[in-house]
Amino acid sequence: MATIKCKRCGKKHSSAASCCLHCGYPKKQNKAKKVIKPKIKSKGEDNTIRNLFSALVLLLLIAFVAQAVRESTSTNSNSSNSSQQNTIISTNNTPIKKIPTQNYNSNAFQPLVEYVQNQMERPESFQHVSTTKEKIGNSYSISMVYRERSVAGTLFTKKVKAYVTSDNRILSVEFE
Repeated sequence: MATIKCKRCGKKHSSAASCCLHCGYPKKQNKAKKVIKPKIKSKGEDNTIRNLFSALVLLLLIAFVAQAVRESTSTNSNSSNSSQQNTIISTNNTPIKKIPTQNYNSNAFQPLVEYVQNQMERPESFQHVSTTKEKIGNSYSISMVYRERSVAGTLFTKKVKAYVTSDNRILSVEFE
């Protein structure tokens, strides 16, 4: 065993002893220093603002792209939209389209469905909702409700009214 010199009395004593055997002075002990660790923020705390800002930028980018697509399709289809705004197609009471007599599986009046689809920007998005037929003298008034999905993906419900002769010729069409 090693011996060490006491700092107070200067006499030698065993290194295994906790204090000097002669004067009782405690042996110097290495006290563990208290380590203060900095608080580390979790990922969620410091990234919240960055995540919100990123989501806002993404939404603005999507809105900008959707607006650009909407504007480009509206310039390409101005001529087809102008004929769809509450106008009567027939002039001088002359029939526009002769419709062959057919039996249709649904209550939809197929020639009117085809006419509406020809006027739409996205005819594949056409969804028939209902059709009502009312006799007026020798002709019929056919009202059809349908759904159409816009280029941006919004679903619109629309109504169209057609006047048809008893031999199934469309006389006029009005979009409401």
